[in-house]
Formats: sequence, structure tokens, C-alpha cells
Amino acid sequence: LLLQDGDDEAHTESNASRLVVFVDDLDRCEPEAAYRLLEGLKVYLTLNNCVFVLGLNQRAVEGAIASRLAAGQTDENARQDAQVRAASYLEKICQNVWHLPSVQAPGQVLCDFIAEGSTVSHQQIGWLREVVEARPCLPPNPRKLKGLANLVARLCSRLPSDPSGGEEGRQGRTEMRKLLLVAYVHQFHHDLYVRWQANSSLYEVIEAWCRRGPQDSVLEGLLLPAERGDAGDSEELGLTTFPDPTAANVFWIGSIVRDLEQVPLDAFAPYLETKLP
Repeated sequence: LLLQDGDDEAHTESNASRLVVFVDDLDRCEPEAAYRLLEGLKVYLTLNNCVFVLGLNQRAVEGAIASRLAAGQTDENARQDAQVRAASYLEKICQNVWHLPSVQAPGQVLCDFIAEGSTVSHQQIGWLREVVEARPCLPPNPRKLKGLANLVARLCSRLPSDPSGGEEGRQGRTEMRKLLLVAYVHQFHHDLYVRWQANSSLYEVIEAWCRRGPQDSVLEGLLLPAERGDAGDSEELGLTTFPDPTAANVFWIGSIVRDLEQVPLDAFAPYLETKLP
């Protein structure tokens, strides 16, 4: 690659070439590697006609820098100071910052992903759309929604072809809620999934937690977002009224659990089986 010198008399602002360097997934590097890369880039940031575009999770990269700056430190104040310095360090390097917005309609996005090139029937997608658009129950992150969509599409082959009961739509939505709950736990909380798969009674713990707040250490660390209208009771119920959309420990699917009533423990078995769809 040739770095064009903006001061070269042979090039003017009107015809000078521009080199754009893309560095993606910087947050997936080891802390030391991420820090060294940024230190190396600093040397070239003043080059004319050269632009660097960094794709990263800001929080993760700041944590990596702070880890490097606080190496060997045990004092909590020193570690907090390193976090502040890390934020300042990244701010000085990145002069133009664009934050990707959260998905405003994750339910619609999920259904669109599934509808594209899958064998899921229109009826099943209709059930899913009614379930996910009724209330917030999904992470507002397109990458997470794509992964969840792939799993839901595979599991849809296990849905009853003819839901029992006179109200087919109602039964279909109930089955879709159960499938979606299992898929969500499998995709985002796999340690919880394998416990549930080994012991069906774990659902009772999950249900009690979603209705009344944390009661078991197996769910420690998870946050349950409040639904609209629940804010007044959020402190009593242990809910988080305004969860961080990017956090990995938010149990978005909790509202689906609260929608399910009197579900036998073995009702989830078809979706918890390990056989390939």
C-alpha cells in the first residue's frame, strides 16, 4: 500500500489519493494486543489523505486499555483511575465517533430475518409476530437477533402441525412462546439452558424469578427489565426499568414467561431435546 504524502507538490487537494484503513473487531483482541495496535496507529494518525476507521465495542476497548494501564495495580482507586484514563486515551484518538443505534422494532426484525429464505410457514411466522410485537421481549441488537432467528427457524419444525384445542391461533401462540423462550435461553444464557435441559423443574425457578424477582443463585447476575407500567413497582420486584440495551445479562424474554400460565414442566421437552431438527 502506498501512503500518499499530502505535502508532495505532485499532488494537490483536488487530485490526491486517499487511503482508508478499516480495523474491525478491535474489541475481540487481547487487552495487550488492542493497546499495542492503538499505540502503533497513533504514529500514522497525522498523515494527510489517510483515514482510519475503527469498528469496536467502546466499553470493551476502554476496559482493555484500562487493564493494560492498571497492570500490576491492586489498589481499587488506581484501577478506577486507569478506567478514566482509558476513556480519555480513546477519546483523543477517535475524533469522530458514530454510535450504532439500537433496533427500534426487534420483533419485526426477528420475523423478517426468519421469513428470508427459511421454510417456516406463514402461519408460524404470524404466531411469532403476534407474540414478539405484543411487548418488549427481545434484545435490540441486530447481530443477536440474527443468531436467534436462525435457531428459532430450526426449532419451528418441532411445532405441532395442528395445535390442539378449538382456538388454533391461541394454541399456536402458546407453543411459539414456549419455543421462543427455549431458543432465547439456549442462545444467550447457555449455562442456564443446560441446567434446564438436565432438570425440567428449573422452569419453576425461572418463572418465580420473572414474576417476583431473584430468588435463586442460578439466576444471579441477570437483570429483568420492567415492562411499561411496571416502573412504580420496579424496586420491590427487583426489576431494571431502563436496562442497558447492549448488556449481555438482561433477561429480555421475562415478559414471555409472565405470559405463560399453568404450563406443565414437560411442555418444553420437544424444544429442549438435543436432536437436530
